[in-house]
Amino acid sequence: MPGCPDEVISQIEKRLNSIKPVSQMISEGYTPEMIISDVTGGDYKILETNPIKYECDCSKERFERGIATLGYDELNTIINEDEKAEVLCHFCMKKYNFTKDELISIRDKYCKK
Repeated sequence: MPGCPDEVISQIEKRLNSIKPVSQMISEGYTPEMIISDVTGGDYKILETNPIKYECDCSKERFERGIATLGYDELNTIINEDEKAEVLCHFCMKKYNFTKDELISIRDKYCKK
């Protein structure tokens, strides 16, 4: 908090030691404004609000590069034994399937023998 007086920082630190954990406030249904009010003792001004949304930027191309990091030998094993691969994004739970031909292409494009 650049330019913030030390006494204000001390007041906020004292408030933080006396309030509930943020995770508990959230589970109790506190809004962000209610949490800010608890932290500041009601002495705050909201300058701007923005909608919050979750967006995952995963893509098949991104996972293609990730698969390539397995290396030539590991990719060969997958190609020869499984003939396909399924990759799951752990953020959005989207599945990406790679065929044998796609795996061969990835191997040949990114990996050295």
